[in-house]
Amino acid sequence: MKVKTKNKEATPRLPCDPQAELAVIEGSLFPGGFDRATAILSASDFSTVGGKKIFAAMESLARTGRPISVSLIERALDGDPDFPQIVRALDSIVPFTHEAVAHFATIVRELSLRRKLMRLAADAVWELADVTVPIENATASLLDEAREAIIFVNGGRDG
Repeated sequence: MKVKTKNKEATPRLPCDPQAELAVIEGSLFPGGFDRATAILSASDFSTVGGKKIFAAMESLARTGRPISVSLIERALDGDPDFPQIVRALDSIVPFTHEAVAHFATIVRELSLRRKLMRLAADAVWELADVTVPIENATASLLDEAREAIIFVNGGRDG
């Protein structure tokens, strides 16, 4: 078995695509776009604080049967400490068709899964570094937890 090695000195960046996240928000403002997006992802899949809060506000509006519009999103988030950042994101929205929202939502969801798996891998490293736990116990426990976590990440929408 060949072992791949990477530069262990560099810290990997968590994968994200803010432009794809903004495209999902933009496309979700069109009729049918929000339903296409929520079939693939949820607010927890966004990497930016603003994106998470905007999409959560959209989810809240949809749950209450209210229309999803920029003005109602701004009203829902008024008073939030991140409001200036959120307004800048909303102000940058340009005309966009809802047909591509599923494409961008898939990108956002896949990058979210990568971030979650990276966090799981980091947790595994810390667990293996604990020399007070016998290696047999650590590896058995780690494999069980990793298996459960990977199943959750692949099948769960929140987390």
